[in-house]
Amino acid sequence: MRQPRPALLRPAASPVMPDRRLLYSPFLYFRRRILHSRHYADLLRVAGALCRP
Repeated sequence: MRQPRPALLRPAASPVMPDRRLLYSPFLYFRRRILHSRHYADLLRVAGALCRP
């Protein structure tokens, strides 16, 4: 039974990846929260009303 290595010990694909992961993870987290929320239609309606002049 192999144990998965902790994320800190996993080698990065490129030196740019940690920065990009830090940059995009909050955005991806909130997008996932929004997409999986039951109020997705309400959020879309509010966003549409805010974007309309």
